[in-house]
Amino acid sequence: MAAKVSKKSSSTSLRSTENPSKLRHRKNHPGGDKQRTQKKWKNWRQRTTFTFAMIGGFFTVIALGPLSIMLMVLCLQILIYREVISLASVPKKERDLPWSRAMNVYFLICLEYYLYGRNVHRVIQRHAWMEAHLQPLFAHHSFISFSLYLVGFMWFVGTLRKGYYRFQMGQFAWTHMALGLVVTQSQYMIENIFEGIFWFFLPIALVIVNDIFAYVFGFFFGRHQLIELSPKKTWEGYIGGGLTTMAFGFVFTAVLSNWTFMTCPPPDLHMTAFSTVECDLNPVFIAS
Repeated sequence: MAAKVSKKSSSTSLRSTENPSKLRHRKNHPGGDKQRTQKKWKNWRQRTTFTFAMIGGFFTVIALGPLSIMLMVLCLQILIYREVISLASVPKKERDLPWSRAMNVYFLICLEYYLYGRNVHRVIQRHAWMEAHLQPLFAHHSFISFSLYLVGFMWFVGTLRKGYYRFQMGQFAWTHMALGLVVTQSQYMIENIFEGIFWFFLPIALVIVNDIFAYVFGFFFGRHQLIELSPKKTWEGYIGGGLTTMAFGFVFTAVLSNWTFMTCPPPDLHMTAFSTVECDLNPVFIAS
């Protein structure tokens, strides 16, 4: 019996000593390098294809004017808000609190109504008969928004259940945090549009440029890891992306400053890149 155990342990130790060498052989085998290279270039082609598709979609939204940009931001607000809310979701407890998700949606609608009310009014002003019928809504917009919030707050208080107080208060706070960080913050992007689409387009375009060229420089020249948290990020990509972004910043500014579609505040939400727009330019866009 002891001989069998000894034989078994020796064979196990032999396999354990052989495995690392086999692994190193596989890792250094030319076929493995070729497979990794093929996978790397396949990933490059996929990312390039999706990048051009997304850039084309973004330019299309911009060209369609303020209304399409507002709708894009609204859709992104809803999707991001949903993701942030799901981070604090506890399905086991929420099954016993059936109104928790409904309240998340309700508070989102209240805030969207308050924030977008003024922008909708700009559309209604172009139609005298609609403005005449809806004028009370806009005249008392702030009061209606506040009343809607109070209804939601009373609804929340009415759903409080013993044994769930801490969880419900935490969810209530998380909902308001998400509304503030996601919805309210992105609303300032909408306000920028009405000062000129330039102020909306340029920051986003520079973020896109930085992301693309950081990947390109990292792909071709990346050798030194930037941070352990993201192993594929390299110093070469970081520096190359930063320098390219600064260069594009000067180019974009010079080109877009001469296009009134970008620099003029939109006269209405139906303006597009093909519309004729005239305005008194902001002094920022006038060469001294």
